[in-house]
Amino acid sequence: MSTDRRTTSRTRTVPTARSAILLVLTVAAGVVGWQTSLVTILGLAIVGAGCLLYAAGTAVWVRLALRSAGLRVQRLTVPGTVTRGSGARVQVRVTGPRVPRALVTRTDAVLKDAVDEHLDATGGTVPLTITAFGWQGSYAISPWARGRWPLGPVTIRITDPLGLVRTSVRGLGRTTLAVRPRTAALAVEPGGGDRSAAVTGDAFASGARVPSPDDSLLRAYVPGDDVRRVHWPTTARHQMLMVRTDEHTPAPPLNLVLDRRLVDPAAARRRGADAADWPVDLVATLGAAFERRGRPVHLASSADGEAPQRVPLDLEALLDTLTDLDPATVATDGARVVDDVLAGHGGTTVVVLGPLHGDALRALSRLAEHAPAGTCRAVVVGEDEQTRRTADDLAQDGWRAFAASRTDDVAAVAGQVAL
Repeated sequence: MSTDRRTTSRTRTVPTARSAILLVLTVAAGVVGWQTSLVTILGLAIVGAGCLLYAAGTAVWVRLALRSAGLRVQRLTVPGTVTRGSGARVQVRVTGPRVPRALVTRTDAVLKDAVDEHLDATGGTVPLTITAFGWQGSYAISPWARGRWPLGPVTIRITDPLGLVRTSVRGLGRTTLAVRPRTAALAVEPGGGDRSAAVTGDAFASGARVPSPDDSLLRAYVPGDDVRRVHWPTTARHQMLMVRTDEHTPAPPLNLVLDRRLVDPAAARRRGADAADWPVDLVATLGAAFERRGRPVHLASSADGEAPQRVPLDLEALLDTLTDLDPATVATDGARVVDDVLAGHGGTTVVVLGPLHGDALRALSRLAEHAPAGTCRAVVVGEDEQTRRTADDLAQDGWRAFAASRTDDVAAVAGQVAL
């Protein structure tokens, strides 16, 4: 993330406690020196008054310089893409086309950048280093929740060398940092097995391809394929119809469906509670794994009142969509999941859902009746008995269904689904 934003700021000048003490001592010394005609005490009063006048003049100059400096905030996040659970550093620089060098080098300045609690900053107050053009600093963050979280505004506090008057600039550079869901590396790529060898029927059903002697590609037969393209030696070897397809035939899509009932609201998330983002991490991991294998990825996770739709997404767009995903706004019985599955056409469908009951469960189970074997897959997420019952019912009707808990390893569950 790199930002360069000019924003409306507020400047405030206030005396410090030290200046109040000095003012009292100066007045007292002046009164005593005048009454006693002691030159030394009068000299101290004059020195105190001079310090106060110097501090006041410096404060006026600082205030005018800040107002005319054209301050702007630049932020750079390293690395540029921030993922939930991974550390990063935010580099902050405050510059301006008319910042006097003396303002930077001859004052005691402190910069403070406000950081949202979901970013778990280890240092919100940044000591500044002197540059010829402004102030800069950096601090570490450890984001623990996906989403878009605010950074800023920046506050600059400048004190004169005597520490008598403090001038603050507030409201500089409010920006937003996108924290993407975590993706785990799979031990076995989607399609499984040695890519140079023959693969199992399930792997063919999920879209894996192997080279044939005539430099064509093989896939499982689906109704409507030309029977003249059946590759009989491979069919005999695997006991299932296999057909040749051209190298440039698009790979079948992966249709990802996420039950919005599993998405927790931001207010319900707590630091260190990975379970809150577990379903989204699983979908991100599956999408990233299949996308790396050249499979088009479609995501459906419509909320109540929205029309189910599927749009092909590259990996960047998929992660951005999951970053912004909100929970369902009203209670639902899971029927929305069925509508999202029906919106897909062809390829492999992977559904990450909560437990289902009644009509919604029966409707989802029937969707696998006419689909090629192994192309309908489901991960039922939950802790209760209905979770296991939902997975068993789907498996009986032809789904490759797994029951999973939010405490399970994301990579292990995704590996089961992707095989």
